[in-house]
Amino acid sequence: VFIDVNPAPNLFSSVQPDLLQTILDALSEARARGMTRIGFIGGEGRMMGTYEYPEDIRTMAYRDWCERLGLETAGLIFTGGQVSVETGRKHGETIVAKLGSNMPDCFIVATDSLAVGVIQAFTKAGILVPRDVSIISINNQSIAQYISPPLTTYAIDQAALARNALLMLSQSISFNDDITCHTMLSTKLVARESFVPAKH
Repeated sequence: VFIDVNPAPNLFSSVQPDLLQTILDALSEARARGMTRIGFIGGEGRMMGTYEYPEDIRTMAYRDWCERLGLETAGLIFTGGQVSVETGRKHGETIVAKLGSNMPDCFIVATDSLAVGVIQAFTKAGILVPRDVSIISINNQSIAQYISPPLTTYAIDQAALARNALLMLSQSISFNDDITCHTMLSTKLVARESFVPAKH
């Protein structure tokens, strides 16, 4: 049973965060604030069995949901590179060079580490979060609450992933199943200063 990723879904069961739903939730939060220009910042793709995904699943979900919701994405997607603060900083510098003061209302960022680098690049260029552009991230790593401004981010419950993986493994052993199962766990928005949700 794999946790978080699954390199071969036909061979292994898995418990993963529901990132497709998380991206939709983030888009919905931004739209609830009246935001219409919502960009995306992410890393590179990955292998899935014998197939290589050219894009991370979060990037794919962003493109798909934006198309379904009628949201413009042209010139608002910045992806590639290893997931790290340095990659985020480079994406941030690219965004500043390409968009200047014409920032979108909000960026959804694939991970907190990328978001930290992006905020550093924006701050250096005089672009302030959330005054000039809001940021919603994913993971809720410990660094999220210490960056300035603190990150609004979707928490992935690591303990819940582990508990469900153990339960799945136990059931597979007990019943000698040869069918792989895939469980998706929801994420929860932790609101801080980089994006202020609308009051529901």
